[in-house]
Amino acid sequence: MRQLPKIRTLISQDWEAYKKLRMQSLADSPNAFGRILAEEEKRTDASWINRLMGDGSSLNLPLVAEIEGEPIGLAWGRIEHSNPDVANLYQLWVYPSHRGGVGKLLVEEVIAWAKEKNAIYLDLGVTLRESPAMRLYTRLEFEALGEPHPLRVGSEILSLPVTHHTGATSAATSWVSTVAGSTPATMTSGSGVGVEVGKGAAFG
Repeated sequence: MRQLPKIRTLISQDWEAYKKLRMQSLADSPNAFGRILAEEEKRTDASWINRLMGDGSSLNLPLVAEIEGEPIGLAWGRIEHSNPDVANLYQLWVYPSHRGGVGKLLVEEVIAWAKEKNAIYLDLGVTLRESPAMRLYTRLEFEALGEPHPLRVGSEILSLPVTHHTGATSAATSWVSTVAGSTPATMTSGSGVGVEVGKGAAFG
């Protein structure tokens, strides 16, 4: 019986493990993300730390899945202060030898977090083709949010935006009030499970 992973939030001290997972994901599934490996390789150590610390413009949930302390999967939930009704899912990826359920656990964790924060929708993007990612989001009842668009500038690969209703009804009383005084989001995946979407592609 396959061991279930532990899912926890990454903190700034985890930056090296996060960087390794992120680089592995981009090397393994280059057509699953808006960013490319060459871009992320230019990041300084400080920028990896700062990404995990956040910049104050959004609420973040960087997640890692681990088995016996070994990182095997990654996902990042994000809610912009400027749009509290919508959470976004980025950077979803699972190590090849551990695929078959870990991605679902990570997505469900982000959905639960988004609902807790009163975000009504969870948006993401998926590569427009039959893939494990597309099947995963279909099972989790994501729906198309708009028209397919190029994965990145100049790319012939199309990304489909999809969205999931979290079950929350309003963000009016969400965390935003305490801070500082139609195709679902794009689902993108190659051999792995990956997600980037819309204006957040620069982040993802």
